[in-house]
Amino acid sequence: MFIKTSSIAYKPYGNIVQDISSFPYSRVEKHTIHRHNKTINQLFTYTSDIYIRVVKGMVLLLVNEEPSAEGIQQFVIHRVTKVKKGVYMNFLAMSDQIKLDIYTAPSAQKQFYHIEHNIEHHKTIESFHIPEIYAYYYQIRHSDYFFAGEEHSYWELTYIDNGQLVTEVDGIAYELKTFDLMIYTPHQFHSQQAFEGTPCSYITIMFDMDLKDPTPFQNKIFHLNKDTHRILNNFMKLAATDQSPYSKDLLLCYLKELLVYLIQPVKNDVPITEMPIQQQSENDLLNDIIQYINENIFEPLAIDEICKTFLISRSSLQTLFREQLNMAPKQYINELKLSKSKFMIKEGKYTISEITVALGFGSIHYFSRKFKQRYGITPTDYAKTIF
Repeated sequence: MFIKTSSIAYKPYGNIVQDISSFPYSRVEKHTIHRHNKTINQLFTYTSDIYIRVVKGMVLLLVNEEPSAEGIQQFVIHRVTKVKKGVYMNFLAMSDQIKLDIYTAPSAQKQFYHIEHNIEHHKTIESFHIPEIYAYYYQIRHSDYFFAGEEHSYWELTYIDNGQLVTEVDGIAYELKTFDLMIYTPHQFHSQQAFEGTPCSYITIMFDMDLKDPTPFQNKIFHLNKDTHRILNNFMKLAATDQSPYSKDLLLCYLKELLVYLIQPVKNDVPITEMPIQQQSENDLLNDIIQYINENIFEPLAIDEICKTFLISRSSLQTLFREQLNMAPKQYINELKLSKSKFMIKEGKYTISEITVALGFGSIHYFSRKFKQRYGITPTDYAKTIF
């Protein structure tokens, strides 16, 4: 974060003034400096207070109480800035060209001091560029899925939303599990197939990217955490609607944000939970209850029984779910049941009737109605899209 000379943090070194008419000298000398350098290896100091006015560009003022690189403070010059006498200082160009006027007392002397190492201004510019996204798909594959493979000139991202997938890249096999992501770099030969006869669903994004060194992404499995899953989820939600004038710009931003998060060091690696809304609560009690519901999803789950098990009142349970998940406990259970039914259909091992009974929906008609309300398609039609 940059700090301006108008900040209180600059007070030990000087202050800002409204204009040059407030200078205390009856006579001043003006020195004009033109610069474009982004690196300095020296500091200088004046024997009187000086005043700086930026004429062109953006200027970074470096100040220190000692003639040393260690402990240097950096401030963006804002308005006419005073620097106290004896302060060690220098300038760095933030823009391509800078021009500034320095006002001093006629008797002011300037002294230079070499510092032990160079100080450089690092521009806020992109390190890689994504000019275009070619295509994006949500794909559901049956247990006998096999793709012999291909190689192409663009980048390709595969994210496993549910199930497992085996991919072979340059002759090496990788097993991708739920929440795993892999990127195929340009001209990498890759094939895919279902893992041990199980169905899976995954997201594919194909895109162009200007990146000199693909090593950070090459031949690696990335396991998404809460932050990276949120970004990908935002991408897919926007891709499904794509209505606003700048939605394509936002899609490019989401993709780049995801890629940056994948290769930078992780500080808070919060895992994704198995709940449909993909939300990890910071409330330990709620997490325990959610775990209990997940483990007993094929059993009758009465709200009163949950309250009894966790020694919590019905109203407190309702409040806990409303505040943390923005839904009632019963709604959460129904969401989870529908999510489980979706995966059971993909497995291809159960009939719609068996799934209805296993998850306690009561009747096929009721299950079908709830499924269509949630996913916009009946269970039978959903099964047809897979098989």
